[in-house]
Amino acid sequence: MTLSSLLQGIAYTSPSEPALIAGCEITHITEDSRAVKPGTLFVALCGVHADGHRFVPAAIEAGARAVLVETLPEEQR
Repeated sequence: MTLSSLLQGIAYTSPSEPALIAGCEITHITEDSRAVKPGTLFVALCGVHADGHRFVPAAIEAGARAVLVETLPEEQR
């Protein structure tokens, strides 16, 4: 499934070009950075015990194809 089809009907902001989102194939979705594999959409959730945003770099290093966040890092604002 493509990232653009997953995001259809959802208001979002992206630092990427629309063409990159349209062609981005997603094969797996997880909120656990330890379960990320190539092709994964990593969803960074703020939980009771941990903030998933802290694990975005680890998810990218593990092969996350895209990340979904609640807040953008300072350098992206």
